[in-house]
Amino acid sequence: MIRRPPRSTPLYSSAASDVYKRQMKHYEWLMEDSGFNNIRPLILILHAHGANVLGKHSLDKLFDAIDAVRETPGYDDLCQRGSYKSYDNIHTCRILSATRFWNHDRTKFEQNITNDEDAAMMLSRSLYPNSQTPVFRELILGNYEMSSSTTVYQANGESFVQQNITEHLPQVHFVQSLFVRFELPDVGADADEFEARAWEALAELKQTWEDDNTAFLETGHAPQSEPSVSVSTNTSNGDADNNLPAQYLNLELDFLSIFAYKIENQRALIRDLPLVGGIILVLMIFTTLVFMKPHKVYSRSMLGCASLATIGITLMFSYGLVWCIGIPFTNIAQILPFMVMGVGVSSRASDQGVLLI
Repeated sequence: MIRRPPRSTPLYSSAASDVYKRQMKHYEWLMEDSGFNNIRPLILILHAHGANVLGKHSLDKLFDAIDAVRETPGYDDLCQRGSYKSYDNIHTCRILSATRFWNHDRTKFEQNITNDEDAAMMLSRSLYPNSQTPVFRELILGNYEMSSSTTVYQANGESFVQQNITEHLPQVHFVQSLFVRFELPDVGADADEFEARAWEALAELKQTWEDDNTAFLETGHAPQSEPSVSVSTNTSNGDADNNLPAQYLNLELDFLSIFAYKIENQRALIRDLPLVGGIILVLMIFTTLVFMKPHKVYSRSMLGCASLATIGITLMFSYGLVWCIGIPFTNIAQILPFMVMGVGVSSRASDQGVLLI
């Protein structure tokens, strides 16, 4: 026989309730009293449409993308308003990227990395050189693959000496994409303005890469910005040989941020604005046909068109007033013309004794 416990029995123990209260108290302190800024991430993705991007050239391009953001006007001022500090105790924006192996310094990268093998060996390390903190590869490398290697390179003076060892060391040999995550302080409108400028800089850099790749395929010569990349156009059998890695021909930069949702929403709204003119035209034809009668007095086609004209003028005035006040153009404002015109036409038809089904 199953007995139901009395209603006075609590569903949760007092210990669980105390834990929940402490968690909420800690959460409220973090959100309200700690002074920590909320983070809005700016994410960059460097890829070659599924090809391997592990190499010195791809990392050099990754530095170009990071520098495009760091050189955007207002970057330093925005980062100083955050709570993150670097190892030098300087207020800056935290950057999570493979470039952290060189402390996000291009000079150190160029001094230590001379070929793709050096880049692969560095990215295979389990600890960052400066801070000796563990490397979380899933955060900086996309769809990577590890292999076992029996060869390591140890520094001996100014040269690297190859040594064979018995144990197997895991090494990265394939990377489908490289990730960069900027943790920007969420300070409202100022952060929106900076992200808008950063997006323009990244879009310009992306277009430059696409133009360089197109010119390279057409001419067979690297652009001036890539003097180290060359291609052989003549082979022994007389056929053209564009012997280039896919990383260079297909390298592409994608980026995403919170501000991107606002931009995409506004772009979709602007693209749909011509539909308002289309619905006006359709309703004018509809009212003309509904109010038309074979009589010079009782035919009221012009009356229906005039009612639509008054509704259109009202909408134009309302949009202008809203924009002057500064109210953003949202989805509700876009749907409003269709609702108002439908109600207006139906009301005018009912006044004239016409039944709309």
